[in-house]
Amino acid sequence: ARTAASQLPRRIHRTRTAVYRTVSVLGTMKAFTVLLIGVVVAVTSGVRGGKADPYTLDCPVLPPAPRAASVHDLRPSDIRVVAALGDSISAGFAMDATNWIVDGLVEYRGNVFSVGGNADRATVPNFLKTVSGNMPLGASMGDSSPLDAIIFRNHSITANNPSVCHLNAAQSNALAQHMVETQVDYLVDNMKKLPVDMENDWKMVTILIGANNICPSCQQPMPEYSTVYDFGYAVNETISMIKEQIPRTFINLVLMFNISQVYHLPYEHHCPIVWDILGECPCMRESDATRAFMDELVPKYNEAMEEIASYWNDRDDDQSAVVIQPYLRDMVIPDEGFVSKLDCFHPSASAEQLLAIGLWNNLFAPKAEKKTSIHLHEKPVCPTSVDRIRTD
Repeated sequence: ARTAASQLPRRIHRTRTAVYRTVSVLGTMKAFTVLLIGVVVAVTSGVRGGKADPYTLDCPVLPPAPRAASVHDLRPSDIRVVAALGDSISAGFAMDATNWIVDGLVEYRGNVFSVGGNADRATVPNFLKTVSGNMPLGASMGDSSPLDAIIFRNHSITANNPSVCHLNAAQSNALAQHMVETQVDYLVDNMKKLPVDMENDWKMVTILIGANNICPSCQQPMPEYSTVYDFGYAVNETISMIKEQIPRTFINLVLMFNISQVYHLPYEHHCPIVWDILGECPCMRESDATRAFMDELVPKYNEAMEEIASYWNDRDDDQSAVVIQPYLRDMVIPDEGFVSKLDCFHPSASAEQLLAIGLWNNLFAPKAEKKTSIHLHEKPVCPTSVDRIRTD
């Protein structure tokens, strides 16, 4: 992982097309399957709940200040642009779901913790707006459907609804490899369409990825895209592409949590039905042994990301930084309220709120003081004029 992306073996490039073609077909089949099971499960479950109460950050507006010259001196007001790369968690899939027929295929992108811009929701862009007085460009607004992202374009998954997504390039069902194949290109193309000074404005890009790489990892043989090497390669090359094409960027690299915890939560009677029909995270559902295998792989992914961040930060670059945000690493999912009422797997609205608060608080903490888990009653900090978004 400490090797620059351009120096890694080129065999990865030769295998990508086949991997993406397979995943694209599976993703499209999954999306159409959801259309069918929505009616079936709605009749049997009648599940309600999942909406989040309006949320307002009670912090004062900070006084204006000159634009920072270094990434190591950023204030909230310096962040002119926000963006996200990742999978269905960052796409907001099923977050606010209350009913299968009404809400079955919805990504609540405007409410996503890292990049959502819907009013009255706990999101980093809304927190930035509160303390700086200005909403950063790029925040996603409104809702989309996974069918907007799972379409055929050169055998890859392509996000194609910029009127909603804006600079949220995350895609439901995406692997880490899809960030390299399509998401960074989407980000760059759409960022250039905004009134952004690419050379001088500061941008914050948040990356949360890896669930779809880990969930099939117990298969024999292990899919190539699930290996620590290929996962690390994709993350490393993603960061390389961002640094080459998007100047002045603060990159949040969010560590993963143990997905297998979801299996042990109390859940509604429809949940196993949904998991089975969707094929949701097969290694989580298969056995104690496969869940243990997933749990052993997560820290290896996290270690790879930490090494990648160290590699890039050792380059003495004051115009960009890759900062590990470990606040999910040791997270223990508290109860079933943390997952969507719709599919009993993806984060609920209340969970997404905690994701936002956890990331926000860690932005202003040095490495030694960053939290490695989030808690139900955690409150967002109010930065002062002397606080900085920390890179150390």
